[in-house]
Amino acid sequence: KEQGLSRVLGWRPAVGLVLVPPEPVVRFGGSAQLNCSLACAGGTVQWKGLDTNVESITSFPTHSILHVSNATVATGGTKSCHGTCHGQRYQRTVNLKVYALPDALQLEATPRALEPGQPGSLRCSAGQVYPLPGLVLSWYRGDQALPEADFDATETEEELFNIVSTLPVAGEEVGEGVEFRYPLSTGPAVAVGSTVSLLGLIVTGAVSRRLWKRFRARYELP
Repeated sequence: KEQGLSRVLGWRPAVGLVLVPPEPVVRFGGSAQLNCSLACAGGTVQWKGLDTNVESITSFPTHSILHVSNATVATGGTKSCHGTCHGQRYQRTVNLKVYALPDALQLEATPRALEPGQPGSLRCSAGQVYPLPGLVLSWYRGDQALPEADFDATETEEELFNIVSTLPVAGEEVGEGVEFRYPLSTGPAVAVGSTVSLLGLIVTGAVSRRLWKRFRARYELP
């Protein structure tokens, strides 16, 4: 589609334009930089069609840098870079993806004082999640994956989502040392999770950040 549109508008295929990163992502409220370059002495490179509220440009003879700050859901989408070289025109687009995940998941038990042998339920909630399509969440009992969890989602004014998932726990599953895990992930490889251990009358929650460091290093996120 992009190549067909380029032909209609008189733009040549983007053989010479290089976009870095090729698959950009930015955390909600965060910042990112997209670099578009064209190896051509005397050429021009420029990003087009920007949201000046959160985006700005720094341009040089051979490359142009798109700065994104305080990203919102609306910040995501197609970004277009245009270049010229000795009378030839080039165009290339990239899709900027915005994601949001909480630093921690909230875990609650009902009743709050779970007793061995007595049934109850576990409620896990996560605030300000995006995007909802592609969201993956699961309950685990120890290392055993439980059936896929349903969740309720409520949209916020910022176009993010608050989600809640409830797991009924049978009486025979409530015992000393029994552990339940609830990982939540979205985007290419971002995940947060919580672990709840049922120790008689005590329910404790511990937060983990699986894959976050690897994701941050790969996409050079702050």
